[in-house]
Amino acid sequence: MSDGDIKTQYPILIGKLLWVATTVQPDLSFTINTLTWHMSKLTESVMQAALWVMKYLNQTCNEVLWLGGKGKDKLVIAAYTDTNWASDPNTNWQSTSGSVVQVFGSLVTWNSHVQKYNTGCIQIAKDQALHSKLKHIDMKYHLIRHHVLEGNIVMQYIQTDDNITDYLTKLVSQQLLKCTRQHLGMANLDSSHHSVCEEESKNA
Repeated sequence: MSDGDIKTQYPILIGKLLWVATTVQPDLSFTINTLTWHMSKLTESVMQAALWVMKYLNQTCNEVLWLGGKGKDKLVIAAYTDTNWASDPNTNWQSTSGSVVQVFGSLVTWNSHVQKYNTGCIQIAKDQALHSKLKHIDMKYHLIRHHVLEGNIVMQYIQTDDNITDYLTKLVSQQLLKCTRQHLGMANLDSSHHSVCEEESKNA
């Protein structure tokens, strides 16, 4: 494939994959997010990586998101977050954050994005006089604190191995990705809800 073809086809392909990753295939979020960073410096290897994603989609075409059926013991709303704390040189050492929200155990939204450098944030950090204009931020976080104190919101630390947003901030092993898909509620239409993770825990 010529350089001209890559420059033409790559943005189109990434645009389509981005739609898939943000609507039906959460396990692709970090990968597609990473591929978008190469839009301005395209190479044959980058294009091959995008084509590999197409192959992955073909191999997992029967994987779907299941809603409901998780039992009454699940929290009404559960949100998970993670960050890689500027560990990737490909993003100019900017941190990648990931988040997942589940309702009664069913995945409803997810996100993986590179945090941006913001001169406004730097100015706010340096200039105390600007803080009076940010009372809406104070109110928002005081509201969260209020609900934590009331017991409406429970905040707790989750180990990396148990954090289902880990895959949104870095590349993970194939086995961990399989377990993550199951925790997110993804299952194969052609098989029962057999859990690789549960099988591993039995053999541990």
